[in-house]
Amino acid sequence: MMVGEVWQSCVRPSSVVRYSVMKFLKLIRPAEQRRVVTVLVLLVLLASVVNVPFAVTRLPAEGERPPNQTYLDRDQSSKRGWPSSTPHAQRWPAPTVWIRHGHLGYAELDVRSQTEDEESISMTVKHAGWPLPVVEWKTMRWDDSNAQWQGAEKLPRPRLLLRGLIGNPLIVGVSIWLVFFAIPLVGRLRERAEHASRDSERAT
Repeated sequence: MMVGEVWQSCVRPSSVVRYSVMKFLKLIRPAEQRRVVTVLVLLVLLASVVNVPFAVTRLPAEGERPPNQTYLDRDQSSKRGWPSSTPHAQRWPAPTVWIRHGHLGYAELDVRSQTEDEESISMTVKHAGWPLPVVEWKTMRWDDSNAQWQGAEKLPRPRLLLRGLIGNPLIVGVSIWLVFFAIPLVGRLRERAEHASRDSERAT
């Protein structure tokens, strides 16, 4: 088989599919197009409004800790690394203990490193948000007598995580839109396509 024939055999099915999809999309009425786009935008905006407030509601009560726990040994902890950025120019030693507590929309990570000279560095990170974390609280501990760790803040302000700030509204909004609007619309378009095909057959 010649190269040209192979290329045509590959291109032809994709062209047919593209033509079928375009023909299918033409069945969407202008009013439906506007409604579908409007609903999608509104759902994403609504999800963005409730994103951070919902994340805050996932925090456990003071003094409580979610029961679900994951414990990693020294080798696994070292591979996983620190759960958030470290504040010093000097690189922190690899973690030796990595513990996670969590439930839906919340994770508490207790990570620490015990060095050979018994000096301990630790970081507790709380992530809230669903399906992606959107707010982070961080507490760090180290020996203040060590000059290389001085000068950094141990309890920084909570910060918003960009991946959750952008990703959550898109994931939630688009998912709701697909289930309750896009899939039913596809069903209606299939019915129209079948009616149009039957009408075309009768006309011929």
